[in-house]
Amino acid sequence: MDHSDLIKRGKGLLGDLTAVIEKLSDEEVRALFDSGEIEAFLKAVLDPATVKNYRNYGEFFLANKHRAWFLAGLRMLVTLAYSFKGRSKSGAQGYVAPFHAQWYDDGVMLLEGRERFTGAIELYVKGEARYAVAARDIKPGAEIGPDDMTFVSLDQYLRARHSGLLPGDAGLDAPAKKLRQLLSDEVDAEAKYQELLEAYPWIMGILYRKFGRHTILDNKNIPDFTGVRVADGHRDLFELKSPFLRLTRENGEWSSAFYDAWQQAEDRIDFVERESAYLYREKGLTFENPKCHLILGYGLDNETEKRLYAKARSNPKILVHTYDHLLSYVESTILTVRTLQQQTGEDAV
Repeated sequence: MDHSDLIKRGKGLLGDLTAVIEKLSDEEVRALFDSGEIEAFLKAVLDPATVKNYRNYGEFFLANKHRAWFLAGLRMLVTLAYSFKGRSKSGAQGYVAPFHAQWYDDGVMLLEGRERFTGAIELYVKGEARYAVAARDIKPGAEIGPDDMTFVSLDQYLRARHSGLLPGDAGLDAPAKKLRQLLSDEVDAEAKYQELLEAYPWIMGILYRKFGRHTILDNKNIPDFTGVRVADGHRDLFELKSPFLRLTRENGEWSSAFYDAWQQAEDRIDFVERESAYLYREKGLTFENPKCHLILGYGLDNETEKRLYAKARSNPKILVHTYDHLLSYVESTILTVRTLQQQTGEDAV
C-alpha cells in the first residue's frame, strides 16, 4: 500500500511541531511534556504493551524493526547531542548531561560522569555544583523524589577534607565493610552500631562532623547521639534501635516496640524545641530546626517498608532509615566523596 501521502502529511506535522516548540518558553515546553502527548507519540511509533503478542523479544523487534530503529535513533541523537564533554579541575575527562527529574525551581539537576548520560547526580544552584547522596536504597527503575537525596557542595566537601574529618582513599570503604559485616553476622547489640557512627561521623552525606554519644539533655532525655552539622554547627538527634527489632505483630499492625521507638523520637524533638534556650544556656548545645534520625529495621518486606516510610511522612521532623537504607546511604556517600576527589584532584590524599 502506498502511504506517500501519509508520509508527506507526517513530515508536515513534524515541521509544524518543530515551529511550535521553538516558540514555546522553557516552562511551556515542560507543560507540553507533562500533557502526556509526547509519550503517546512514542507509543504510536512502537507500543511496548504489544510485546505480549510475540513469542519472544526477538520476534517483537523483528516485526517492528524500523519502528524500533526509529526510537533507538532518537535515543542516540539525544545522547550524542546533549551530553557535553568537559574536564574537571584535576584534568579528568567526562560528560555533563540533563537529568530526567527536575525538583528545584532555583536550580537544574544534571548527570556528571565518565560516560554519556550516566554518573553522579548534580544540582547546580546559585552558581554552585552540589552532588547527590542517595539517602535510601534505590532499586533500578524505582521512582525517586527529593526526600531520597541529600546534596554535598564542593565547599562542604573541602571543609570536611581539610578539617581531617574524611579519611584517605584507602580508608573510605571501611565503614561500609564494617556495617555490612555487622548485619551479615546478625549483631543485635545497638552499641556496636553506635560505635560505628561515632567513629565515622561523615558517613551520612558528610552532613555531620561529630557525634556526641548519649548526650545528657536532662535526666529523662538522653538520646543515643546528637550530631553536629557541618553546615551550621547546630545539632540533630539520633535514635538507633537494633536492626532486628520486631516492628510488626503477627496481624501486621505495628508492634509496641515500634510505637515506643516512634514516641521516643517525637518526645526528643518536642523537648529540644521547647527547651532550646535552656540547652544553650546550661549545656552549650544549640538546636535550630532539629531533626531526629530514627534508625531501625532490616530486611523488611516491601509492604512493611512502604508503611514505615508513609508513617515517617506524617512527621517531617523524624527521618526514618532502615539499616538496608543506611548501608546504601553510607555507600552512596563514599561514591560521592570519590567523585569530589576526582573533581579536585585529591584522590591521592
